[in-house]
Amino acid sequence: MLMDKYINSYSASIEVIAPDYQWILITVSIIVVIAALVFAGYIFVRAEKDPAPENNLHSDTTAMVPLQISELKVAPVEARPGEKVTISFNTTNLDKSHSHYSIVLKIDNRMFATKEVSIAPGSTLPVHFAMYSTLPGEHRVDVNDVVSKFVIT
Repeated sequence: MLMDKYINSYSASIEVIAPDYQWILITVSIIVVIAALVFAGYIFVRAEKDPAPENNLHSDTTAMVPLQISELKVAPVEARPGEKVTISFNTTNLDKSHSHYSIVLKIDNRMFATKEVSIAPGSTLPVHFAMYSTLPGEHRVDVNDVVSKFVIT
């Protein structure tokens, strides 16, 4: 009987305290969600505000060195969700010296991946990217302003 009174008293105090903890948990959850959204927005804004230099390339020097992108191919052109899509092209160093480049691949106007390449003067180097898309629809591929597309059905 004394134990029953103690248990009833204990459970009554839990019912009184529990709603306060629920508000704390809800408040903390809201703060975490807002922080995550702000952080995600920060990354998105940084990616949009800090694009790669003109033609999406740079060298180790401050001067821009020409890089030519040719033979851009996307295979398969039509893929199913989760199927591998390969993006390949050739890069040619049009400068007179050995140069280092950062090649930027954009999918639907958003930076998707980068690759660092080092190319001897006048040389051509094949470059490949692979991706797995699950978003149905037509997707734009952009490598240094050379454009192609593929479709996920």
